[in-house]
Amino acid sequence: MDAGDAIDPSYFVERPSWFDPAKVMVSIDVIKDPLEDTMPLVRVNEQLRDMESTEIMELITNHLPAPGIDIMKKRGFRVRCVEERPGLVRTYLQKP
Repeated sequence: MDAGDAIDPSYFVERPSWFDPAKVMVSIDVIKDPLEDTMPLVRVNEQLRDMESTEIMELITNHLPAPGIDIMKKRGFRVRCVEERPGLVRTYLQKP
């Protein structure tokens, strides 16, 4: 991995006050259940549409889904990313 492939640490912040693991209501694991015919962002949007603003969705990927995160942040969503280990990133999303 060269320097151009390094993960931007600004995506990984301390646990925000809005984050509560008990509020994770939906989990999408694209490692175990690849989305062959659907982009992850489409599936994320479908799930978030039916969720309450107090609930949190978890997206499990083998990489940091930075472009999707940036889109969701621009739309006002709260986002938290956790890299548990190389090849396992959990992204948490909550409606604004």
